[in-house]
Amino acid sequence: MFHNTSSVSRHRSRIMRRAGAAVMAVVLFTAAQQQAGVPRSYAADTHSVNLGEATVTLSDATGETGTGTVVQSELTITCTQGSCDDPVTVQVQRPDNIAPDAELSVASEAEATIKDPQSANPTITFTKLINHNVMTLTWPVNDNPSFPGTRPILWSAAYKDQKQSSEATSTITGKLDNVLAKSNSEYQATIGSYIFYDLTYRRSGTTGVIGTLTDKLPEGLEFVRFLNTDRGEVNVDPATRRVTNPKAVFDRDEEAILNSRYISFDKANNEIRIDVDTNVDQVLSMRGNERFRVRYIAKVVGKPAGDAKSYVNTLQWADGVTQLDGTTPVPADTEGLGKPATSDVLASDKLNGYVRKNGWGEQEGKSPSPNNGSGLYTVGLRPAATGPVDIVDELRPQYCLEWTDTTAYKSQECEQGASFDNNKVFFEPTVLVFDAVTMEVNGEITRAHPAARITFTAADGSSQTVSLEEEVTTQNRELAVPNGIKPVKIEVHMDELQQNAGFRFRMEGVPHLPAEVFAADASGASRETVQVFNDLSATFPDSTGQPNTLETTAYIQVRQSVNAPELRLEITDNRFGAVNGQEPAPAKVSVRPVNLSDSPEDIYSPFIVAAVPPGFTFDVDSEGKSVLPVATAAQCIEAQGNVDQDFPSNVAYDPREVTFTKLDTTTPNGGELWTLTVPSNMVMRGNVVENFNCRLNVPLKTVGAIAGNYKQESLSDPLSQLSMFITAADPQTVIVDKPDTYLQLSNELTCDDALVSCDTEKRYYRAGVDLFVDRYSSANVNKFATGDKDEKKNITEPTQKFPTDGNREPTSFASKDVTFTLNVAVNGSIPVKDYVLYDALPAADWVALNAESVDQAKTTGRDSAPDLVPTLKGKLDLPETRYFDKQQNRWVSGKIPGTIYYSTDMNPCRPEMGNEATEYPANSGCTEFNSNNDWVTEDQVEDFADVKYLRIAFDPTFTGNFDIPVPMAMPTTTVDGKAITGEGHYAVNRIASRATSEDGTPLSTIRPAVAMVEAVYDSTVTPEPTEPTEPTKPTEPTEPTKPTEPTEPTEPTEPTEPTEPTEPTEPTNPTEPTTPTEPTEPTEPTDPTEPTKPAEPTEPEPSPTTPTTPNTDDGENTKDKPGKETPGSSNTGGSSIIPWLVPLIPIAIIPLLPGLSSNGSSVPPLVPATQLPAVVPAPTPAPVPAENPHPEAAKTPVLAVTGADVTGLALGSLALLLAGLVLLARSRRRQL
Repeated sequence: MFHNTSSVSRHRSRIMRRAGAAVMAVVLFTAAQQQAGVPRSYAADTHSVNLGEATVTLSDATGETGTGTVVQSELTITCTQGSCDDPVTVQVQRPDNIAPDAELSVASEAEATIKDPQSANPTITFTKLINHNVMTLTWPVNDNPSFPGTRPILWSAAYKDQKQSSEATSTITGKLDNVLAKSNSEYQATIGSYIFYDLTYRRSGTTGVIGTLTDKLPEGLEFVRFLNTDRGEVNVDPATRRVTNPKAVFDRDEEAILNSRYISFDKANNEIRIDVDTNVDQVLSMRGNERFRVRYIAKVVGKPAGDAKSYVNTLQWADGVTQLDGTTPVPADTEGLGKPATSDVLASDKLNGYVRKNGWGEQEGKSPSPNNGSGLYTVGLRPAATGPVDIVDELRPQYCLEWTDTTAYKSQECEQGASFDNNKVFFEPTVLVFDAVTMEVNGEITRAHPAARITFTAADGSSQTVSLEEEVTTQNRELAVPNGIKPVKIEVHMDELQQNAGFRFRMEGVPHLPAEVFAADASGASRETVQVFNDLSATFPDSTGQPNTLETTAYIQVRQSVNAPELRLEITDNRFGAVNGQEPAPAKVSVRPVNLSDSPEDIYSPFIVAAVPPGFTFDVDSEGKSVLPVATAAQCIEAQGNVDQDFPSNVAYDPREVTFTKLDTTTPNGGELWTLTVPSNMVMRGNVVENFNCRLNVPLKTVGAIAGNYKQESLSDPLSQLSMFITAADPQTVIVDKPDTYLQLSNELTCDDALVSCDTEKRYYRAGVDLFVDRYSSANVNKFATGDKDEKKNITEPTQKFPTDGNREPTSFASKDVTFTLNVAVNGSIPVKDYVLYDALPAADWVALNAESVDQAKTTGRDSAPDLVPTLKGKLDLPETRYFDKQQNRWVSGKIPGTIYYSTDMNPCRPEMGNEATEYPANSGCTEFNSNNDWVTEDQVEDFADVKYLRIAFDPTFTGNFDIPVPMAMPTTTVDGKAITGEGHYAVNRIASRATSEDGTPLSTIRPAVAMVEAVYDSTVTPEPTEPTEPTKPTEPTEPTKPTEPTEPTEPTEPTEPTEPTEPTEPTNPTEPTTPTEPTEPTEPTDPTEPTKPAEPTEPEPSPTTPTTPNTDDGENTKDKPGKETPGSSNTGGSSIIPWLVPLIPIAIIPLLPGLSSNGSSVPPLVPATQLPAVVPAPTPAPVPAENPHPEAAKTPVLAVTGADVTGLALGSLALLLAGLVLLARSRRRQL
């Protein structure tokens, strides 16, 4: 199994999942748990109303805007009578600065029903309220239409005939992160030139603003036209304040061009104006819609103002910017509002035209890998005059690995030559992308694509030509390379390109460099990169109208083809919490490994390390497989092609084969560390287009996660993300170096052979997702029982009497052993402190455990009182477990710190069990723990069998869930000394607790949890005891000790030496203390003046080693039993003194028996066993009683605690025996 949980905890988890909507495992006070609420600890003000027997308090709500965010308020209901018999209803106004359809939810330990949760004034009805109840009210905030600000919350509460109203506030904050950007088509212009401007507004924060952006044209520029178009009416749902047709504002798939209805040109001020209202901002807040664009054209009509050399204009916010409420002003210097964006164009008297070419990798500053389609070259030119343009773009053969001059057109000077076919071209173009050109069409300046003719020529000289017509549009135009040709040269011809029209296009393609290219280093080592060149020449008119040819070159650095392991990690519903009485549902985590090499020749076996935040765990089966099915596994395998054929020793990655293994080690913050592995021959292949089918879903659930937003990347932070790190399982597999994304753990965890060895630590790619845990909590304690006869009763799980659980039996069954389990469950998201529990062990008398206790009949459900008293077997230990320690601010594995106290008093001092934790029992003077000195620690306990009460006090402020077993021995008789026969004999164990919330608010004790055990009658285990014939038993130390019936009479003992009347006869040989033997009857003493004669076999005395084993005799006098009479005795009728003397004899010989001290000491016999007379069996055997099942329990009720007490008891018994002998002698003389 993959969870360090006891069987009780595991079963409870399974039961609560099945209960589903019926119970809330962590928060509800249901039939399955006993709980005490934990209030939220934050500095918000609170507002209370008094309803007589109930007080309701609501805190000010706080929250923030952003994806998945909420606003929360804490509600506390205090029932002054210990509980609230009737429901409490609370009506609360939704803050008006969140979405009108925001739905209220409640994290509550009591049952909560919400009426109209999406309305402006939802009503919550709470039932099953205990003394102190803490709930959290939550509304989703997210982004626009919610917005920052402080708003009133009107609310009211009602209980029975009382109703009161009050007011709280809601404060929501948000973060601005806006960026203004501006670009233009020219870096220099002359009078008559046209300049194309592109304005961008990007909103990346959690909230936005309302206002107007302006772009004032400088002197010398004249506004020509906007290139934005009218996208139609924008529709808004008044009930939700949401835009229903966001593409009417702008469409990200159409270059995010803003609807022209939001832009205008203010001719009086010569400025562009862009209106950003709440609808525009709302569309910007949608995922993938972070920016919009405004495009316009200006014409150069004069020189810049004054001595300026450039035309400078600035995009910036105008005055009057507000928050989304439309009223709260936002100052211009507010962080994140968006700094002004400026562009400038150099003024020039004459333009000669230019051409430029650049090579780019997958991103700036990095190079693409072979077979990766992110390599590209860009081309830009501008003619000085209107006329034809011819561009020849040629791919350079790879006759060098590295060139001496990287700027020379068609250079052949190699820094490092190639040892392979130097006429090979390894870059394969796939598509050409043309930008629109600012040009005049039908007398109007606009953005358009000029007519062009493109010719693709292969290495063998074959070619294909594609013609493009003129098209008016602002969007780019793409042209794929025709099928069937692999071009090494691309020619672009335009019959006419207008003067100063900037023409740009890019050539995207894939570098196909074989491995031998990278192995061609002169030193024999593999090269890291190879230069791939592209040469371009362009011919267009110069300022005089004459053809002018310019040449340029560019290259890209292509790195060696290697595997590129990465992860795609997603989560559905990352908010955890007990909502509206429902058990916190697990979130579904989607794990998808990928190989970004894009080369089908690259394969690796994925190895993933998952760093799970403290308080979370994966839900996997016993074999380590996710409990969620993988529906797309077949498509995943199919998408990878014939892996088994291309790589005969391998098979394609199958998400169903991923095995989750939880490691013994933990993350630095105490979270769980898991590995996700596949069979060693299973590989992830590159160039898999439909890799999304390879996702694996696994449930992630909470196991005591504390409240907060888990978004930190550091694994030392207690609120760390769910992080996963992927690498190749084989450390020899060459993979892409990921210098900024590796497993930030120690070398031992990162590279240990038991996990995965690696050449460097920088072999991991990291992916993470945020988690959010609501504020809710419960300090619970439960009591379970497990008896040694449960299995025979078809009981397979621990039982629980109260709180009742429909999935558990109420009573266990036992004849020898029973284990009562204390389950401590601080399962919520807020730690508690000062946690103390009291355990009332089974006792002969019924005494209330705390102020919330009910009477015996209601507790047990039986009219008869409990009549069994199992005894504690020994000291208890606190368990090894995992718990969140608030002081250390991390999860800790080990024995939870605390102290166990013991008391032999049936009603000890326990002040925490009072309603106010000031005094309990009532009027006892017990106002502080142990003020009556009736509690001790384990080193002070003399006999654990005498313990009647346990107290466990935990030291840390903590959350956690763990079990404490309490093993006990079943008694052999009832509390009144009778045999255990038939059914209905039972014992009760009760437990209750008290704790304090993290912020110091005391949490009340509540009705105790209860477990019960019933004795199973077995005549071979608990035979009927013998009743004494005489009414008095002066030497009987305890109940229910009875003398046992002999099984075999003994042979006559050797006659004793004549003794003085005051000396007793020598005792018979005692049996071994560890093996129950048959008892013997002592010989009857003779007259004091005469020596005793050899005695005939008599009824035996109970063995000192089995004083508590009942006899099967019916209790009649021994004179009615068959057997020989004892010589010298009278057996003619009447009363006899002998029966009451018999019980005194074993007490007198107690000092002779070894090993009977309850504190574990050994008392040596007065006479060595080898010197004592042997016991000879008689020919007539009696029924044999069963072996005592609990020799320890049998000893303790009749033995003194110390050797001195044993000696004293023996001497007193001897004195009584002598007195009896004297009376016997006198009686016999009278008879004579």
